[in-house]
Parts: sequence; structure tokens; C-alpha cells
Amino acid sequence: MPIGLKHKYDVKPDEAVSAFKTTVESREGVAVSQQRLIHEGREMMEGTLADYKVREMSTIDMTMRLRGGHLTRFICHKKRTCTCAFMITSQTGDQTAL
Repeated sequence: MPIGLKHKYDVKPDEAVSAFKTTVESREGVAVSQQRLIHEGREMMEGTLADYKVREMSTIDMTMRLRGGHLTRFICHKKRTCTCAFMITSQTGDQTAL
């Protein structure tokens, strides 16, 4: 992925977490089964985005286990649109922007 790549997502509070994960899979190429979405310290597994108190200016982290570290994507909601910034966090905690 190029450095500084950003994507926007249109979301609604009543959108199912499973539907959002499917959207992320189709756009990012990360299988739903490998996604781990976290909002305010809670893993988003089922229900709706509203169930996890996702609203304007919320942040959702997506992590995925990779050999040598984790891929973390920060998704910042603003006016029902998200922007993603991609980071790789190594097992030592060092971060590198993609």
C-alpha cells in the first residue's frame, strides 16, 4: 500500500457490524474472519455500530495478526464518513506508516 493512503466510508449508526466488515473486506481486501474491529476498548463482533456508541468523530481500530506484528488501521468518523490511516505495529511496539 502506498504511504499515506486514505479511504472514506459512509456509515450509519444502525449499520450492522457484519455489513461494515463486509464493506471493509471488499475495499481493503482483508477477510472478515481476519478483521478485529475495536471501538472504545470493546471488540465489535455483532450488533450495530450504534450498539458500540460509534458516532461522529469516533475512532475504530482494525487489527489483524501478521507474522512479525499487527496491521492497525485507524478509522476516524466525521459526519458519517471515515478516513483510514494505515500503520504497522511491530511486536516491539515500533510503528511505521504505510
